[in-house]
Amino acid sequence: MTRRRDLRGTIDAGKTVLDILAAAAALPKAAKRGIVGYCWGGTVAWHGATRTSAFDAAVGWYGGGIAAARDETPTCPVQLHFGETDASIPLADVEAIRQARVGKAPPVEIFVYQGAGHGFGCEERGSYVAKDAAQAQERTLAFFAQHL
Repeated sequence: MTRRRDLRGTIDAGKTVLDILAAAAALPKAAKRGIVGYCWGGTVAWHGATRTSAFDAAVGWYGGGIAAARDETPTCPVQLHFGETDASIPLADVEAIRQARVGKAPPVEIFVYQGAGHGFGCEERGSYVAKDAAQAQERTLAFFAQHL
């Protein structure tokens, strides 16, 4: 985990945005576009929503870097999912994200899953919680159905 975090820290966020834009450009132009990400990908999805105008909806699951970028303004509706007991994303960070978006458009829906930790949606992790993963997935799909 330490090595993974160290490697992730070497990635240039600006170049990640270029990758996001390249992926969006590969999709049909007439289609509405959504972006979803898990863990670091949740932060990448937030960047796709805030640093580009390429998407019509974005969903992030337990994106640890979102709090640091909470004052950035999304260009599309966003939905975020966090675990209550996530050791790497304290509830104070989730609340800071919520407070940064109060009264602002577009809307950002935030869900916190009681008792769930980081990675609660990944079957390969010990923190996996089937009922929370299923509920978050249902919410994600409904959100995309509404906005795409």
